[in-house]
Amino acid sequence: MALHFIVLLLTSVLFSKALALKCYGNITDPATGTWSNSSNVCLGQCNSMTTTVFLGDLKQSMSMKLCGDPYSCLNGSINYGQSRVTVNSLCCGTDYCNSQFIPASPRFPVNGKICYTCNNTDCSKVLPCEGDENQCFTSTVPIAGKVQTQKGCASKLFCLNIGGNENKCCDGNLCNSAQSIRAFFIPLLSLIFLFFV
Repeated sequence: MALHFIVLLLTSVLFSKALALKCYGNITDPATGTWSNSSNVCLGQCNSMTTTVFLGDLKQSMSMKLCGDPYSCLNGSINYGQSRVTVNSLCCGTDYCNSQFIPASPRFPVNGKICYTCNNTDCSKVLPCEGDENQCFTSTVPIAGKVQTQKGCASKLFCLNIGGNENKCCDGNLCNSAQSIRAFFIPLLSLIFLFFV
């Protein structure tokens, strides 16, 4: 019995070490644009990611190197009309494979899909979607103590990865005209406030 326990223990220790990756873990300093380097032990994948927030004519990007998982390894965008967030990431599965800088996603032309968007309380504006934004979304978000409806375009991967019963994504043109529901893009909204507050 003791021999089985020792074999099981050694197998689990060796197997977990075999799955662990050494990945770079760092972030750009927005004030200086320099990298702060560190080394992380990650289970799964390494990730190098650049997130860009567009707010009117303003544009702010932040690059990160971190451990990856299926939820952080995505490329795409979410477009609120007055603001847009893009994510460009690369995940890989060997030690220190996330050494390269991932550029910000470029602006893509409109793709022919249209969704409703909101300007304050008016959600009747039409928004042309860009690039791979092939879904319309609706959510409600608490902002400054009030609940506001958010509508716009999103890449399908954002809808799949954020998921849950509290979101609503749909496929057809202007399909997000129905009653709004609870927020599912709060983490992305926080990026907007992080960059521009």
